[in-house]
Amino acid sequence: MSGPVVRSPSKCLTATRDTAHETVAELAAASGVVALCLSEDSDTVEVADRDGWLRSMHHGAVLVNHGTGLPQAARELAQLAAAHGADVVDAPVSGGHAVAVARQLTTMVGGDQSAMERVTPVFETDSRPWQRPLAPGRTAASAEDRTGR
Repeated sequence: MSGPVVRSPSKCLTATRDTAHETVAELAAASGVVALCLSEDSDTVEVADRDGWLRSMHHGAVLVNHGTGLPQAARELAQLAAAHGADVVDAPVSGGHAVAVARQLTTMVGGDQSAMERVTPVFETDSRPWQRPLAPGRTAASAEDRTGR
């Protein structure tokens, strides 16, 4: 896996003050919510566990996994996070670029109810959150991909 990708902030974030951090650990420690959207389950685990996000996140912080992968991987990530006192919200997205620009993505949210409630306002800025238990969000995304709905 290559290093982190830094993208320009979206228009909705232009009024938001930002702070640069020297390391992933510093950024994770300063964040109440960390969202990852990686294409492979193994990359998500590598960034979250081996690169230090989970070790550095404060107790009660939420790691959001926007990638679309296997339900077992979502459960494994939740177990890793629990060992560090963080919560995981499994939240694959569906829609594509035009839908994202229109802020109409569908986010299939699964996880601990309290963690889902804490991050739902974030999801509501660009999507229509649809809540389900942990990992079935991924199952729903897989079913949607197969059915085209």
